[in-house]
Amino acid sequence: MAALVAVAWYWQDTRKVSELAIRHCRQACRKVNVQLLDETVFRSETRLKRNTMGQVSLLRTFEFEFAAGQDRRYKGQAKLLGTQLLQLNMDLPEPRDNDSESGSRLFFQ
Repeated sequence: MAALVAVAWYWQDTRKVSELAIRHCRQACRKVNVQLLDETVFRSETRLKRNTMGQVSLLRTFEFEFAAGQDRRYKGQAKLLGTQLLQLNMDLPEPRDNDSESGSRLFFQ
């Protein structure tokens, strides 16, 4: 019975954190004027890590894709420790005009 409760808690908690990850990814995509594709993320890794208070929490890594126009898909990654966003990376296309930034851009850390 305890195992069933633990599995149910993990499933429910992962759904909640996935929704948070989607929200963060959507916000980051809006910020740089690109489109979050499929309005979804997928969990690529889960592991244990201590938070700033020394408590053990789940560190979940989510992958997502976005488009800057119609030509191709680009990849991004969000890491959440519990419900806190630790970092969000996006592999942005080459800069347009005189933009000096290129490649991967780190939004939060």
